[in-house]
Amino acid sequence: MWSRRFLITGLASGAMLAALALAAIWFVLDVAAGMIANVARFATAGIAVYPLCWWGLVFRKRNYSKSQTGLLVILTFGATCVVVSFVALTVAISSMINEWTVATTAGRKFNPLMSGMPFLAIAVTIIGAIILVIPYALVATPIAFAHRSVMLRLFAGTPPQTTETSL
Repeated sequence: MWSRRFLITGLASGAMLAALALAAIWFVLDVAAGMIANVARFATAGIAVYPLCWWGLVFRKRNYSKSQTGLLVILTFGATCVVVSFVALTVAISSMINEWTVATTAGRKFNPLMSGMPFLAIAVTIIGAIILVIPYALVATPIAFAHRSVMLRLFAGTPPQTTETSL
């Protein structure tokens, strides 16, 4: 079961299911709250994060239990929040440095409000995570368990290959 084919199928289907989950979360938020659905676009990092978490938690540990799948859902949300906050902090700090550089060369004062940009970036990330946690749990959990079920059914009869190197 833990073959290279299992890995490739798990990663590819995981990315597709993460995109499906993101679309479903966007739809749920759009129906429930309208414009707030735009918060979901920041979660696109989850399309790459879910397969990476699947690889680390399931494939590398050779454990596709229900508890591991639940941990996968939780870890994917947390890792996506970390990636989004890192990107937001990077953008905030670079815009702050850019404003300081432009202000210095133009001979004007640096806007002191710009020094709060990193804090604003973290606050927006936290608010976005709070908005997305319930729709994420409602949508991503069943999708992750369906992914588990399909993968276990597809590869149930596949004997382990001993000639492959572990990834």
